[in-house]
Amino acid sequence: MNKKIVILTVAVVLLIIVAWSPWITNAYSKKVVLEKFTAKWQGVSDGCGFNCDGCGIGESRRTLFGVNVKIEYACGMLPEDSAKYNQKSTIFVSSLGTAYEFKQSQSDQKKEDDQPVQENNNNYETLNISLGEEFTLHKNQSAIINESGLAIKITEFYNSPCPKGVQCIWSGVGIAFAYSYGGEVQKGIDLVQAFGYKTNIIDTDNETYAKLKITKIE
Repeated sequence: MNKKIVILTVAVVLLIIVAWSPWITNAYSKKVVLEKFTAKWQGVSDGCGFNCDGCGIGESRRTLFGVNVKIEYACGMLPEDSAKYNQKSTIFVSSLGTAYEFKQSQSDQKKEDDQPVQENNNNYETLNISLGEEFTLHKNQSAIINESGLAIKITEFYNSPCPKGVQCIWSGVGIAFAYSYGGEVQKGIDLVQAFGYKTNIIDTDNETYAKLKITKIE
């Protein structure tokens, strides 16, 4: 009986130690998040990064079996360096030192940003398409790629070209996309690569429609 009590006591102590994970410090967890985020977007054209107003790795908070780290970042080409285009996420660094996939932090986003991408706010129906199939989207219209579960939506068109002879930080012409996949959301102007897929813009009038084709990045 005494032996069983000793084993049980040791098991409880070990569980408490692992749950607290004192070796996963705030500094270490932030380092892991930075490395994972950088690796995820390395080599991705118009991907996501911390080079924006108010962006970077924020506070970290210890929780059971790891540490939660908040980050703020932006994706794609933006019309201006403004925090209103930023996205916020919370990343969990486990007691093993592994960082889980980035998930949208609903508490830090506006209510409208949490709406599923496939919901339309107009009379256009949601399209169901195949990978590699050409299709046309209008503003606030969505499409779901059947083979992957990826959803894409055009949230805005921008068509205010930079005047000749004027130095602009952005061309003024672009398309704002929103993608959802596995509960995660990525948004950005001219964001054409997300969740391992590429959006090919075949044709657009930059005001009402865009003809697109989704392919998988090999």
